[in-house]
Amino acid sequence: MISENCSDTVGLPPNKNVQHIYNPFLDKDFITFSRQIDDNEPLSPISRPRGHGGIAILYRKSMSTMFSQLPDGDNRIQAIEISTTKDPICLINVYLPSRGTDKGHDAYRAALDILKELLLKYQRTHSIIIAGDFNASFHRQYKDTQDELFKNFCKENQIELPSNYPIDHTYHQG
Repeated sequence: MISENCSDTVGLPPNKNVQHIYNPFLDKDFITFSRQIDDNEPLSPISRPRGHGGIAILYRKSMSTMFSQLPDGDNRIQAIEISTTKDPICLINVYLPSRGTDKGHDAYRAALDILKELLLKYQRTHSIIIAGDFNASFHRQYKDTQDELFKNFCKENQIELPSNYPIDHTYHQG
């Protein structure tokens, strides 16, 4: 059983400085599994344009026997396995490409394909939890291609938001 303490496992959102902010040495109680979107970029993390950064999952060292990093995904999608008394859990953390260009939509489709591979691989053997930044919305007022790709992906894969999920924006530009 996973502890009811919500601070035992944390999926962190995208951040330009994920490798610096979420450094495992900053908190000796946690193990960090992180991936940076643009590790191979010559620019320093602070100089990278919006839409680049990384993701991280942290879990308590005292619970490390329950967690295994899975090799699947890429620099935008990571997964860990959490052993439980019932079926294991596959926790997937995502940071999908930003909206705005046809090239961005192609990258978005490619990321959804990787996520689909993870779902197909683990759906029969694991309970799956997906968290992170999809850079898309179920509730946007204007029509957006990326939102439609996201909605279709969720429908095809029987992914639903919890009924009490807030409609408020999680990111406010300004």
